[in-house]
Amino acid sequence: MNTYRLLSGMVILLWGFLPGCREKDDIPPVITLKGSGYMTTELNQPFSDPGVTATDDSDGDITSRVYVESDLDIDRVGIYNHVYRVTDQSGNTANPLVREIEVVNGSRQYEGNYNGTDKGMFPDADSLAFSTYLRFDSTLNHRMIFSGFGGQSGWVVMADISGGLMIIPFQVIQDSLGGFNIQGAGTVSDTLIEMNYTRETETEILLRNAVFNKIPKG
Repeated sequence: MNTYRLLSGMVILLWGFLPGCREKDDIPPVITLKGSGYMTTELNQPFSDPGVTATDDSDGDITSRVYVESDLDIDRVGIYNHVYRVTDQSGNTANPLVREIEVVNGSRQYEGNYNGTDKGMFPDADSLAFSTYLRFDSTLNHRMIFSGFGGQSGWVVMADISGGLMIIPFQVIQDSLGGFNIQGAGTVSDTLIEMNYTRETETEILLRNAVFNKIPKG
């Protein structure tokens, strides 16, 4: 009697281990996003991925097995994708999930068309009205670029924004007269930019004031 019970138990145990006798696992795992499916991150800053969770009906929590395929470039403005994938121990692959990540310039709200007034402070007291376009740089955060600065179509001037300040770093502008150096500083808000700057050539230094009023869209 004891021998029969022992043999029966061994048969049942072996039955559970035989591959052909086990129930086939053909149910794929499930990936769940943590956080939003669309996120923004600032240019030149590390992206903090909230991640995902992954569960399987047989293997349980397999989040540690998740891997990410990504084309994210934090040093260039654009829209990128994180693709999350996972496979369970039986070889079943989950439907991949995608998180869209947009890399943005942190000062992009200042981009737009402006009406400008440029006035001489020293030595001349002339005044010039013009229109200009201010765009954000696609590779350097908080860097903005004026096209047509000072009413001259060929003058492209870079400016850096920090809080409510706009800094024009020292730069060389080339024109038909040979070029000049420019630098300055001022204040910036959503609709108004005001600055003082110097324009230096080989023969003179000009001190000027520029005011830019943003033109509403539409």
